[in-house]
Amino acid sequence: MSKKTAIGPSPEKSIPPFPLPPEKEDDRIPVPPSDIVPDPLELPSDEPAIPIDETPKKPTIYV
Repeated sequence: MSKKTAIGPSPEKSIPPFPLPPEKEDDRIPVPPSDIVPDPLELPSDEPAIPIDETPKKPTIYV
């Protein structure tokens, strides 16, 4: 009986063909959840809203 071997690179040759960048330290400052403030909600302004014209208008055709 012949032994079947897997086709492909052997496990000891798993070096990528390009150099990997050096590991960087995470320089972000962790923020405790109590300091996270949600975005403020948009409050309605004192200005009157622009009325939306619900009636469809015929398109103007230029010749």
